[in-house]
Amino acid sequence: EIGVTGYKAYYATPSGTQSHVYLYDYNTGESLARMDCNFHLNTTRTGAASGVATRYLARSDARIVGQIGAGHHGASQLAAVCAVRPIKRAQVYARTREKLVAFCEQMSAQLAIEVVAAESAEAAVRGADVVNLITKSATPVLLGEWLAPGQHINAAGSNALMRRELDVE
Repeated sequence: EIGVTGYKAYYATPSGTQSHVYLYDYNTGESLARMDCNFHLNTTRTGAASGVATRYLARSDARIVGQIGAGHHGASQLAAVCAVRPIKRAQVYARTREKLVAFCEQMSAQLAIEVVAAESAEAAVRGADVVNLITKSATPVLLGEWLAPGQHINAAGSNALMRRELDVE
């Protein structure tokens, strides 16, 4: 629609990561920009991908989000889903209770919805219409047996071979 296309490239090494966004003219293929993907751009873009997925794939009557992960990317994930669905409640789980409580308070104020700290990952997922996963876990944090028909999952944290948020089921 605006005549531009692009992508994000992400490269990780033992000493750190680098990421860039590349933009091209949609009609000619001419390179328009190569931008360092700073913190804000990176978290916003990651959240936006889940927002787009939710908009087109989740049930239109989705009202409850279950989320595992309460870090910086967790905020953009939750905000993006709330931007495309009339979310009333979010059930969030994170390993560090103090960080989780602070996240819930911040996001509740920011989004003007009820954001509650779930006692477990399973409790966060049960009863949710949309499930966001945004962790760095090497082992599954979501078990298929917790899911119900019709739930939409945004699994955004597994971006490396050593990460795995979902079990086989």
